Amino acid sequence: MSGDSSGDNDRVPADRPVVIRPWEPRDRDTVQRLLRLFSVDAEVSCDDAPTYVAVQDAHVVGMVTLCVFRTLTGSKAYLDHLVVEPGMRRRGIGRVLVEHAVSQARAAGATRVDLTAGDQKQAGRAVYSSFGFRKRDTSVFRLLL
Repeated sequence: MSGDSSGDNDRVPADRPVVIRPWEPRDRDTVQRLLRLFSVDAEVSCDDAPTYVAVQDAHVVGMVTLCVFRTLTGSKAYLDHLVVEPGMRRRGIGRVLVEHAVSQARAAGATRVDLTAGDQKQAGRAVYSSFGFRKRDTSVFRLLL
């Protein structure tokens, strides 16, 4: 899923609030840069992706994508692209982004939120666990098209 950008354990300072909002065309360059922190070959290729940005002091400092979809057994969600600027990590921004994503999934009627996090993403795993995410006994398969 996301870079080790989500390992935010402390809260965002109250005098410098973080605002979470849907990403906009003006955010494209910053979102592209953030995606490159996640994966060096990542490219923004969809202008209407369900992505949210964290803004502090008029600067985008993090992002998350939340896809909600319907299946025969109900609505589900997938959390992707959680990344926070390296200099802004460990300030609670990743936590605020996850809170927002979970809230959006719940409001959309999703019955679960899935994500992936590699073994090297220990900080992110700690944040996810604090929300109640649990590791599943399954494998992830991918087919590139």
